[in-house]
Amino acid sequence: MLSSQSPSLIIRTPAKRECNYPDRGGEADSIGHIRQWEEEKIHWLTRSRINSRVEYSGELMRCEQVAEQLSFTKIRKVNYKGKQCWQWVAETPIRMTRQAKPSQKKQKKLAVSGNPVNARLVVSRILSDSGEVLARWLLISNVMDVEAQEIALWYYWRWQIES
Repeated sequence: MLSSQSPSLIIRTPAKRECNYPDRGGEADSIGHIRQWEEEKIHWLTRSRINSRVEYSGELMRCEQVAEQLSFTKIRKVNYKGKQCWQWVAETPIRMTRQAKPSQKKQKKLAVSGNPVNARLVVSRILSDSGEVLARWLLISNVMDVEAQEIALWYYWRWQIES
């Protein structure tokens, strides 16, 4: 469990491309950043795009494809746009193996290889009572000692604040 004595927790969303952690700034939108956080022993949680590729069961797949293969558990009622809906959660171990692509602002830079990053994919779905998927979040994290339903709740809280 993360405590006040644990390393910082970094949370990032692809739409905002911001890094939320103390004493740092800039964008946090790449495997390069994640590898840096791994080296610094920082706990992180990031929202993935549906087309991001990860290694799952030894095969390179899009996060969305991985999510489609998982079994979901009905967790809790949550507020979604003023209505009470159900949050369903699934998880699986993954590895991120792609090369980092440094910023190309001034000149073309070569992709940078790095060590694979072992993580977990936590998928959160908000469903209506009729089973319609109202929201879905593909979350990737190196926080292994916290239940997937709690990680999904952390992101739900962040989403509630930003919405």
